[in-house]
Amino acid sequence: MPSPNTTSLSPPPTTTKTGWGPYRTAKDFDANLAMILILLISALVCALALNAAIRFFLRLLRRQRTDNSSHDPEKHARMKPTAAAAASQLTLVYSAAGKSGLSECAICLSEFAEGEHVRVLPSCRHGFHVKCIEGWLSARSSCPTCRAAVVVAGGGAQASERAAEAV
Repeated sequence: MPSPNTTSLSPPPTTTKTGWGPYRTAKDFDANLAMILILLISALVCALALNAAIRFFLRLLRRQRTDNSSHDPEKHARMKPTAAAAASQLTLVYSAAGKSGLSECAICLSEFAEGEHVRVLPSCRHGFHVKCIEGWLSARSSCPTCRAAVVVAGGGAQASERAAEAV
C-alpha cells in the first residue's frame, strides 16, 4: 500500500489527431467547402443583380430625360431644321474659277468638282455637298465647320444674295 505522503503519477493523456487540421473527417471538409462555394456563388449573383438594377435605372433616367426634351415643341423646332430651312439655304453650282476659299466639303473631306451642287448655310456661309449637309442636318442643327446654329433665314432672296456674294 502506498504511503499517504506519496502521490502516484499517471501518464499524461494522449491526444491523437486524425484527419487534417481542424477537420476530423472528409465529410467535415466537404461540408465546409460546399458552404464556401454557396456563399461565393450567392455573392456573385447579388453583384450581377445589383449591376443589372443600376443599369436599368440609369437607362430609364436617360430615356426620361430625352423624352422630356422632345415634348417641348419650341425647343424641338429650334433644334431640327425644317424643310423650309433647307429650302432657304442656297444651293450653288461650284466653279473653280476665282474660288480659293471654298474648295472642299468638311463633312466628307473631298474637294468640290467643277459643276457640283454646293449648299451654302446662310448663317455662316460655309458650303457643303448637298447630300452631305442634308444628312448632317438631319441629325444635328449646327454647321459642321464652325458649329453655328442653323436658322431659318427671314428673307430667302436676301439671304441667297448674301451667301452668293460670300462664295
